[in-house]
Amino acid sequence: MSQLLQDLKSSTRPHHDQIEKTIDFLREDMTLDDYKNLLMKFYGFYFTFENALKETNLPFDYSLRFKMPHLRNDLENLGMTSSEIEKIPKSKIYFSPRLEDILGQLYVIEGSTLGGMVLKKHFEKKFSLTSESGLSFFSGYGPETMNFWKEFQEILIKFSSEKSDPVIIDSAKITFRTLETWMK
Repeated sequence: MSQLLQDLKSSTRPHHDQIEKTIDFLREDMTLDDYKNLLMKFYGFYFTFENALKETNLPFDYSLRFKMPHLRNDLENLGMTSSEIEKIPKSKIYFSPRLEDILGQLYVIEGSTLGGMVLKKHFEKKFSLTSESGLSFFSGYGPETMNFWKEFQEILIKFSSEKSDPVIIDSAKITFRTLETWMK
């Protein structure tokens, strides 16, 4: 594992742990409505993030990784209309267009996609959902999720440098805090 990846993992661990406490994905009393509200919060966050990301000029293809279609699909499968989905509050969060910042932001997003696979199993069991009936978002990239994670790590290393590494790490920390604040 590269030094950057080790530093990212250790530097963001407290933030990762805190967001898991804040959201408490595995709480026993979570209802299907609570789950739908969780997806709505993610929708509001990803709407802003992915639209900002589309405005950047990334030196790599990210098009297969967008989460909005999966969130929309899940919300529709849980009974929301397109009109209701469009009215979901959107975050007003600023996302930096600098590549170093984007890499830090994507470290959080891609890592959470990997973690979503664990949550998928939990929600599958708890609510009897499938990838086709409300678990598309937490299904990540399906059987390719680990390959996509490894590919992202290679991208991260390719576009980082000694000078950019602290910026990437700070951006990842900020993204964790921003997501936690939005999800409260």
